[in-house]
Amino acid sequence: MTFANPSFLWAFTGLAIPLAIHLLSRKEGKVIRVGSIRHVEESNTSQFKSIRLNEIFLWLLRSLMISLIVLFMSGAQCSGPDSKSVKQLFVENGIDLAKVDSLVSGGYELHRIPDNTNYWTFAETLNRLPYDIVVVSFSKVSNFNGKRIALRDNIRWITAESTSKEFPALAWTTGDTVFVRTASSNAMLTSYKTGVGVPDSIQVIKPQTLNVSADDKMVIAALNVLRKEYKLPIQISNNQQPTTNIKITPNVGPLVERISPTEIHINKTLDQDVALNENLVIELFKVLYPDLQRSQEKKDTRVLPDEVAWSDVVASSPRHLVPSSGIEKYLIVLFVLALATERFVAIRRNQ
Repeated sequence: MTFANPSFLWAFTGLAIPLAIHLLSRKEGKVIRVGSIRHVEESNTSQFKSIRLNEIFLWLLRSLMISLIVLFMSGAQCSGPDSKSVKQLFVENGIDLAKVDSLVSGGYELHRIPDNTNYWTFAETLNRLPYDIVVVSFSKVSNFNGKRIALRDNIRWITAESTSKEFPALAWTTGDTVFVRTASSNAMLTSYKTGVGVPDSIQVIKPQTLNVSADDKMVIAALNVLRKEYKLPIQISNNQQPTTNIKITPNVGPLVERISPTEIHINKTLDQDVALNENLVIELFKVLYPDLQRSQEKKDTRVLPDEVAWSDVVASSPRHLVPSSGIEKYLIVLFVLALATERFVAIRRNQ
């Protein structure tokens, strides 16, 4: 049992109160004057015994009531299983379970990591658990999104080996032509090349033709790359009614951000360094054609190294967070029952 407010446990000294009342309130026997005791015999009647029993019973009831009040005030909780004895193993889909047989046989409970899990969000959830945890994942770059965090010292994150692969990552049509974007991906690098062909393992997507309006030269250059190199159906126009407007509006946020179905904002003033270092072409591709980008990322096998993936801030394991359940409602029910019983017995015995 654990206590949320252990400072209230000093109130257990109040148990001396009903004991003192019990000892000090003993009544003297009633005096009955008789002319002779010739016919009076000494006896230990059952009624006398019952009187003593009821007085002790009242004392126990009153002591129980005080104990219940103290436990309620101190936030008593029933502890769950010892966190040190619980070991959990999380394995990403696609990893051969034969590689973790030694951990399973060592007492680790096996769990699967859902597909497309954000590793940092998942790690935040694990950081709240006090168990001994091992995670085996591909540690793909595409699955690290958001703010980098530190792992607790009760968590071991193991990156599975990633082999080099070549595969068709994306296929789409522009007019009557089918373009295939082929990827070569390993733990360190994923590169792409675009060609003409008919893929047999992925779905061919027909992207929407976009009529884009932009005034900035850097944005126009990036759109030309998407149009000529990626072979995407983009028309650059200053028409009064384009399907998409791209504006430079320096602000806090990602480099490229969609504000509405017809408006995209660039949140930085662009120059050559910003365009190259922050991948303006790729960021525009993600926002203009999010469905194509998600399809392309699914087979990206690049790995984010541990020294980059996790913050080096020291984070101790939350061993104090042992699973527990509050028992306040049970304490209240017991107190009400004890109070009702105490009042009933006290009235009957005139105590």
